[in-house]
Amino acid sequence: MVSSGLIYPNDVLKPDEFLDAAVQGTSYNGVWYGYPDAIETYALFYNKDLIAEPPKTFDELIEFSKSFTDVSKNQYGFMMELANFYYIYSFIGGYDGYVFGNNGTDKSDIGLNSPGAVEGMKFHQSLKEILPLNTADINYDIKNALFNEGKLALNIDGPWAVQGHKDAGVNFGVAPLPLLPNGKHPTSFSGIRAFYVNSYTKYPNAAKLLAKYLTSSELLADRFESTSQIPPRKDLLESPSIKNDPISAAFLEQAQYAQAMPNIPEMASVWVPMATALDENWNKGGDPKAILDNAVKSIEEALALQGN
Repeated sequence: MVSSGLIYPNDVLKPDEFLDAAVQGTSYNGVWYGYPDAIETYALFYNKDLIAEPPKTFDELIEFSKSFTDVSKNQYGFMMELANFYYIYSFIGGYDGYVFGNNGTDKSDIGLNSPGAVEGMKFHQSLKEILPLNTADINYDIKNALFNEGKLALNIDGPWAVQGHKDAGVNFGVAPLPLLPNGKHPTSFSGIRAFYVNSYTKYPNAAKLLAKYLTSSELLADRFESTSQIPPRKDLLESPSIKNDPISAAFLEQAQYAQAMPNIPEMASVWVPMATALDENWNKGGDPKAILDNAVKSIEEALALQGN
């Protein structure tokens, strides 16, 4: 949006009133553009009627799933979107892989076929032992419906899913992502939801004031009550409704291990090649290094066509 001249800088909010990650995630080249209204990452949802305590490690999760999963009954111990790079990056990053170097800003350094990324993809591939379905059979709607119906015990999802499960009457909790077999925390992607002011508006000052109002303490506190999404304002993180809420506390704990999604324009060229790689890695198996090499080649070719 910035490189295309589509948005105005944010010159009406005070950066020190917001979490640093929220400001950094909505800035570009040192200029603040966004009006942040939520900070989010994903964690582990668990059905308390099916599993008493959430697994602390993936080894525990795997053992539980082996005994619980029964494909003939459409009953599963664990699910996540296995071809969605947004979620699977948590494995890659947890094994020290990365997207771009220098904290996601160096487009010339692509780390998606690094040794750590390969190890993350090996772990991704290994989970098919407990989830013997193809990626097309595990989309967002399917797994959420199974969770609501009491046929799925463990599900990786974000705060946007909380209200739907509450409305469905599920007795559930949320916990940080389990430790990987290497003993490290999965590095979930963190993202920032924000408003931006269109540079083509005839009323830029009015638009900025509206965005300021929509990200005020009053409005974001109300938004948290209705959506459970964590507001990025520092003054709200200490409010009892957020601090004492176990679901929000779990997302905040996982956020400590999260990594910000690279916000350079080149990130747009990563999603499709990595989705293709994840599909192949899960559905067909094979050598993860070769699969990732092909993905990185596709990303490099896309960047070359764009003149990057």
